[in-house]
Amino acid sequence: MVKDCTSIDQGRELIELGIDPSTADKCWISIDADEAEPAIYPMSWEQAKENCMSADKFLTDTAREYCPKAMTPGWSLTALLEQLPSDIENNGKVYSFRMIKVGEEYQIAYTDSDSHDLYSILEDTPVNTAFRMLCLLYEIKQYS
Repeated sequence: MVKDCTSIDQGRELIELGIDPSTADKCWISIDADEAEPAIYPMSWEQAKENCMSADKFLTDTAREYCPKAMTPGWSLTALLEQLPSDIENNGKVYSFRMIKVGEEYQIAYTDSDSHDLYSILEDTPVNTAFRMLCLLYEIKQYS
């Protein structure tokens, strides 16, 4: 399991929420739908679609022609964090972004100056934490 970027399912969920795929910095490519471990490429979704990486030209051409859904954008932690706001205003209060490690888990929260959380997510990896927070903010229409 790759932990340095979103999974295929997470990538598809972000697209369904309306996240711009051009903000992805990775791309999953899997020709065989039953493939246990599809390949992850350090290219953006747009690069993969435009076939800008000549070393993977055959694979991206094949995916695009025979199985368009085989190419799924993936977001690294950095790319996910770039999508999250640095602060959120709610009822006249400003809640600032913070990310910390809590034991073996990771937390992202939006906290006010009195240390009260507006939103808080705790997950097993930094990528999963950022992914869940981004989903939460889009689902509650905090921003889009």
